[in-house]
Amino acid sequence: MGWLTKIGINASAGQLTYDLAISANGTVPSRVAAGLEAPAGPTTPASNSSSQPIALMGIAVLGLGALLLLGKFAPRAVKP
Repeated sequence: MGWLTKIGINASAGQLTYDLAISANGTVPSRVAAGLEAPAGPTTPASNSSSQPIALMGIAVLGLGALLLLGKFAPRAVKP
């Protein structure tokens, strides 16, 4: 069984410089979740996927093919 406690704070949101953090499992609240510390940066740098250039080339080839097909089936003026 739990309880709910109402806490009144006599300040506007802009005046607050802290967060009232709690922990539901009885441990120390997270300083990151409370906004007191910045989260740690990524441990490994993001690497570019090797399939990205292949996908871009495929899109370019499909686009060029679509343009060629549109040009082939476009109506042309008939000479008399």
